[in-house]
Amino acid sequence: MKKLLIFLIAILFLSFSAFTLTACDCEHANKKTSVLLQASCTQTGLAQIICNDCGVVLETEEIAKLSHTESEWETISNATCTQSGVKQKTCTDCGVVLGIEEIAKENHTESEWIIDEQANCKDSGLRHKQCLDCGAILIVSSVNTEYNHNYVYGECQLCGAIDSSYMTEGLVYSLINNDTEYSVLGYTGSETNVIIPAIYKGKSVTSIGSSAFEDCYSLTSIEIPNSVTSIGDGAFGGCTSLASIEIPNSVTSIGDDAFDDCDSLTYNIKDGLKYLGNSSNPYLYLADTVGTSITTATIDSNCRFIGSSAFAWCTSLTSIEIPNSVTSIGFYAFYGCDSLTSITFSDTSTWYRTGYYYDWNNKTGGNETDVTNSSTNATYFKSTYVYYYWYKK
Repeated sequence: MKKLLIFLIAILFLSFSAFTLTACDCEHANKKTSVLLQASCTQTGLAQIICNDCGVVLETEEIAKLSHTESEWETISNATCTQSGVKQKTCTDCGVVLGIEEIAKENHTESEWIIDEQANCKDSGLRHKQCLDCGAILIVSSVNTEYNHNYVYGECQLCGAIDSSYMTEGLVYSLINNDTEYSVLGYTGSETNVIIPAIYKGKSVTSIGSSAFEDCYSLTSIEIPNSVTSIGDGAFGGCTSLASIEIPNSVTSIGDDAFDDCDSLTYNIKDGLKYLGNSSNPYLYLADTVGTSITTATIDSNCRFIGSSAFAWCTSLTSIEIPNSVTSIGFYAFYGCDSLTSITFSDTSTWYRTGYYYDWNNKTGGNETDVTNSSTNATYFKSTYVYYYWYKK
């Protein structure tokens, strides 16, 4: 519409100018320019040249469009870490869009490490970092295995590792007494200082089986818990390096030759007799004599066991008294004591003899025997029943 109007005005002035120039005899030396329509950035303008003397329109001309006035960049949509943004420039005069550009995506905002699976002693864990803005997973990484064992009764429930401060690895166990208790039957480990646990897999360890540690030549010490009540035949036989052992007060039976050939074992010696025991009762178990030349012997009043062959071949021994504390005497205890004429029992009430280790160990069966006569007792122990075990109920 504007262009049409400009065209009509131009035609009108041109017609008028032609008429004037035909009728006028002015030389039109004095001219001026008059703007009829200002140019802008969206349209051309219009100007005419007029004679300043006679007013005749001499010429009409177009004024070129103006350049756009460019704005600063204006953000149309912000960039995020998931999508790019858009910005534009416009003319500040007419508003026309002069340019559009893409705004690059923002960087993700990285979180701290987030643990997905906790590492343990068996398996490595898993962790990741994510964007705090969009939640995208940025990094996934494994977590090195951590040696935080879940010990229950000395055994890790995850990987089976053994807590060496609770028990020694390599002990061999077997269920006994209708699967209610455990007995240690052997040892396959390499540790020289062995710890037997009081509880294994939730059940008490009550027994050290026959020959359990036999010929463990490198074994130097062993800890026996208060749960143990029985030490079997030859349990530590041939442990030539065994130097230290404590027998707890819970023990009620010790088998034949339990400490046979334990050449390095340190005994508690009192009045020429060699004992094993513990800190509260070092004289629990009478194992041997210092020599075979003794003529009399005084057994400590806290002694509970006289081991098999304890006084064997003490050929000069003539008399001995068995204190009330003794509840068990092994076979061959006075074998070869040919000079023995008197064995006096302080408690003569309920003594039994048996030729069977099982009966002796379990204090069952056997024959009740009168031990009131010290002379007869001497005959029993050095000849008549020399191969028998004795126990008191």
